[in-house]
Amino acid sequence: MLDAILKAGGEAGFQTVEAFRLRTTFWEFSRTADGRFLQRAQGNRIAVRGFWERGEPSAFVLSVPDLKGIRQGFNHLRALVPPRWGKSFGRLLNAKAPPAAQSLWDPLGDEFGCDGERCERAAEDLGDALAESVIAFPGLAIKEFRFSFAGDAIDLANSNGFAGGYSKSRFRLRVAFTLRGRGLEVSETRLFFSQLEPARMVNRAYNLLASMTGEDVSPAGEERLIFTPEAAVQVLREFTDRFVLGAKSGTKNLAAATAFSLLDDPLLEGQAGSVPFDDEGSPGREKYILNKGVFVAAVADMETACRWRTVSTGNGFRDRRSLLPASGFSNLFIKPSVFSLHHLLHEAGEGILVSLVRLKYSRRQQGDFFFSAHGYRFRGGEIGAPQRFYFRTSQRTFGLRVLQVSKELRFFCDRFNIGSPYLLALARSGNDRYFSI
Repeated sequence: MLDAILKAGGEAGFQTVEAFRLRTTFWEFSRTADGRFLQRAQGNRIAVRGFWERGEPSAFVLSVPDLKGIRQGFNHLRALVPPRWGKSFGRLLNAKAPPAAQSLWDPLGDEFGCDGERCERAAEDLGDALAESVIAFPGLAIKEFRFSFAGDAIDLANSNGFAGGYSKSRFRLRVAFTLRGRGLEVSETRLFFSQLEPARMVNRAYNLLASMTGEDVSPAGEERLIFTPEAAVQVLREFTDRFVLGAKSGTKNLAAATAFSLLDDPLLEGQAGSVPFDDEGSPGREKYILNKGVFVAAVADMETACRWRTVSTGNGFRDRRSLLPASGFSNLFIKPSVFSLHHLLHEAGEGILVSLVRLKYSRRQQGDFFFSAHGYRFRGGEIGAPQRFYFRTSQRTFGLRVLQVSKELRFFCDRFNIGSPYLLALARSGNDRYFSI
């Protein structure tokens, strides 16, 4: 099919043609107060770009790919007026053979892809494991849970000579917990079924919900905070648009403390964001955005890189609904150190272990973000009473206030996979009820 697309595009007069195919299989089992549900969906989608001799490419997408639809798509594109100005980046599309595929597919995916009973049995086993773990935490209950499997088969080819593909499995477990009238959803997304850890999810949910019972802490002087990986990720996620080349927020003010290094690496073993190459065929590689606090480079797709007269970093990705690739992330994370959480607790002496962070509001033009936070007071390595406070920060000040990072790196997947170790940071009292970080 992809060869036919490339041939049809050449016959239509395009200098370079790219064809991206995504075939998906999706299962989801849910158990709620209303009963048990099992649903299935499949998709087959092809996105095509045709590059003129000049200017930006034209594109179309097919949800039911066939030869007739392909020819009609190119006929519509050919009816457009070719651009007269600007460079075409079609010649920059990768022409080399793709690298060897990573281990991104769980063999269990073959069973989940064609056997609804297998998916249901696995979900029931996970539900039993969750129920057994909850018993150890008085007052904690499961309101509902959802278990899903998504299998993607990705193929990419262009008329420069590139042809490659890979398959990727993703298992996701989402559980809604309640504790003394408070509710919270906890989720995990993993490449392999065996990586899901129901007992850890229960423990995590209890710690998060228990921390929400704390009393407010008023800013007074300095406070040492240790952000758990989950809390750090919730803050870092708000800054991600600043790490993209050409973003409105710009990168000229990117900086951090020497303990802070930020990377995007699609070649990490066993991570949900890992890929052998991006959706434009650029091979995956580790790249630093910040190295020991010093800005190195922002991520870019091919079109953005061409516009800024640089090269793609291999970060051109399509989401489920997009026609064209855009700059995005694979596995974005703060580089861990050799220090343990125990070391950070004793290094800080006294402070708050921040377990949960929620964005209250932001002033994105100014780069300011305002958060509410929950955690536990610690002293001498011992964890004490739950506490709540508010803080405001920006990308620059947050990075500069990080004193140390730990070795315990954990990832959390939403739109993309993002990870962090524990972060020891310094907070100062502001002019209002917010700490300043």
